[in-house]
Amino acid sequence: MLFRGLKKSMKQYSVDVKVNRINDQLRGEMKRQKITQADAAYRIGLEQQTLSNRLSGKTPWTLREIVMMCEVLEINLGDFD
Repeated sequence: MLFRGLKKSMKQYSVDVKVNRINDQLRGEMKRQKITQADAAYRIGLEQQTLSNRLSGKTPWTLREIVMMCEVLEINLGDFD
């Protein structure tokens, strides 16, 4: 039983690390292109605070939101590490 819980925890850790990397890359690209959170949020139809919560990892992204962010930033999903 202990190992099942550990395996599940490791999977969740792996997902969290990937999400954090995506968030870091999105923030970095926004900074590089000088796109504010308010501007990006407007372009994808979110409130600025909602986008901030996504980028900080407080709330999860939907796939649609990530795709829309990639379109705004003119990057490909495949560009993420």
